[in-house]
Amino acid sequence: MEKDTEDDHSFMEDDELSFIDPSEVIEEIDYDLRPPSDDENLTADEKDGDELHADGSRATFEGHSSVVYTVEIDRSNPRNVLTGGGDDRGFLIDLSKDLQIASHHELSGHTDSVCSVGFSHDGQLFSTASFDGRIFVWDSQLKTQKFCLEGPDEIEWIDWHSQGPIILAGGRDGTVWMWLASTGECMQVFTGHEGTVTCGKFTSNGRLIVTGGEDQSVRVWSPKNGTCRHIFKGFGFHEGSLTCLAVHPDPEQSAVVLSGSEDGTARLLHLQNKKVLATFVHSAEVGSESGEDMEGEKSFSVEGVGFFRRRKWCFTGGMDGYAKVWDIVNGNCRISCKHPMGVTKVIAHPSEDVIYSSCVDGKCREWDILQGSCLRTFDGHKEIVNDFDVSFEADY
Repeated sequence: MEKDTEDDHSFMEDDELSFIDPSEVIEEIDYDLRPPSDDENLTADEKDGDELHADGSRATFEGHSSVVYTVEIDRSNPRNVLTGGGDDRGFLIDLSKDLQIASHHELSGHTDSVCSVGFSHDGQLFSTASFDGRIFVWDSQLKTQKFCLEGPDEIEWIDWHSQGPIILAGGRDGTVWMWLASTGECMQVFTGHEGTVTCGKFTSNGRLIVTGGEDQSVRVWSPKNGTCRHIFKGFGFHEGSLTCLAVHPDPEQSAVVLSGSEDGTARLLHLQNKKVLATFVHSAEVGSESGEDMEGEKSFSVEGVGFFRRRKWCFTGGMDGYAKVWDIVNGNCRISCKHPMGVTKVIAHPSEDVIYSSCVDGKCREWDILQGSCLRTFDGHKEIVNDFDVSFEADY
């Protein structure tokens, strides 16, 4: 394969970015609605405790011998699922058409927990990243390791480019690395964060990189030359470590980014204009009893953020036990979905007014965000759900 050329990476060229038109008016709804208690849907045996543990899953994979930290579904083939865990292993799981486990392949070689996994845009490659500071790039067809990429110390996360075989990773040494995964070539190293780079992503058009860190900053980078274009930090910005980032899914709105922090807020950012457009105070009631982490300590961290494709809304999920939907135009909270414990992740349906959430109580839920009601509860896990993914393919 030829080396890095201008034509090969034309999808990373700078281009004019746009933002949501604030003139469009959308309907208002009561955002103080609350769903009924989950206990109302439990059987008497389930209410009794752990003697009978409900499991509504279609299939269960029990290959890991320790906690599972990360999962991802292959967008090009939703029957392929990646997992990574505290047993220093990953697995590639192949599901049958009736969603049973047809086969699985162990991805070994790491010497510390596998904390992040992902597929390339076309599903031809996939990767496992570990706290051991290494990323293994695998061939999806052969299920063999192609390259071992070494970069940041104790890697925290990875992200694949949406249009090419390029992978991004950040770690605890404050650096972010970018590789051409098809050759193993290191393309850029981005430096500037002080402390752990806790989250990072390519923008949806692939022409910029945005990262967040323990230093309470969000930084915008050029993938072509490695320069930092802007730093969001300081007065009026986050007062806690960054926990999560979301880029707008529409490439025409790729300048729009949402950040979440341990300070209990989310910030709506415009990368081109270099402005903080809005602050969403997710956890206002610091004295509430629901904001407890897995160790029982008070926590009001925003753990998940994201956008809706067809509405001018965004969402946040936090350790205070709420998933909230926000109006981007006026900044109001439209709906709050109350969970019995902290929310660890939220995913929005691409075409329906529905979100999915995972919770410290070991359950995932489906919510109607117009009413704030819980449509379904997915039982099966006995402890905290650290990660989940959803396929919206019609055949599954």
